[in-house]
Amino acid sequence: MTTVGAPPETLLDHLAGSLEKTAEYNSDSQVAPVAVIWTDEGSEFEELVGLLRNRLPLVTLGDYDPGTMTGPAEWIRCVLAGTVPWKRPSDVTPVVYLPGLSRAELRAVEECPPSLRTLAELVFRSVFFTQRNLNDWTLVSYLRNVEQGLGIEVSAPNSSDTRDAARRAIRPIAAEPV
Repeated sequence: MTTVGAPPETLLDHLAGSLEKTAEYNSDSQVAPVAVIWTDEGSEFEELVGLLRNRLPLVTLGDYDPGTMTGPAEWIRCVLAGTVPWKRPSDVTPVVYLPGLSRAELRAVEECPPSLRTLAELVFRSVFFTQRNLNDWTLVSYLRNVEQGLGIEVSAPNSSDTRDAARRAIRPIAAEPV
């Protein structure tokens, strides 16, 4: 929500807020999550990850590049354990972005590729950034979702043309007021 005199909220603001909200927990009955796990099977949000790094403590699964906080599963575990130096506010839950991977794949430990099994244990100590029905977010589902997303009407949401258009337009519209 925007306040009087504040600039209108953008897609990027809303997405960052949604990720932060995912980490909220009741300290009277729960332990703080180690991370927010953000699976993105279609890598639909990948264009926004670089922009979100300025707002959130975010690590990404991929080829090792400490400058962009990207690396393999073992490195991510070390980052979260604090054995790899990382300047981040200690009171903010980090986000682990997993492009090309679904929640279901990560949860099926026996079937999970050996290179990702290191992350499987995090499933039990973290929270997933998913829809309430536990489906992974897609770009179109985030745009359309009234309760957790932006609540924007999208015509032909199941069309591959719509999905492709949303992916092509995501970076230019990320900073536009909603």
